[in-house]
Amino acid sequence: MKREDIIKSVKKLDPNIKEDEEAFKVACILLASAFEGADSIKIGKLLKLPVKDIKKYEANLRKNNVWKENKVYCDWFNNETGSISFWLDVNVALGYVEKSQEP
Repeated sequence: MKREDIIKSVKKLDPNIKEDEEAFKVACILLASAFEGADSIKIGKLLKLPVKDIKKYEANLRKNNVWKENKVYCDWFNNETGSISFWLDVNVALGYVEKSQEP
């Protein structure tokens, strides 16, 4: 997938989101991780973002088990709930919510 495709996909998921919003950047990072894995360097190269920008969100994604090692654990491609799950994970990355941890 190309950078432009990711940007188009995020805009399709939320036609009202602006490219200068932090949530837009995070949504692009998350979508890129579905193709590149949980690898800040690869994601940075694909999106032309500094790795430090991605690392800002990586800690929350790992703490909440969205990213584990080099894998992404998500339900984003579920036809019924995928888009809700995706935007919840954007909020996880931003630090607004945490996923409940099962015992």
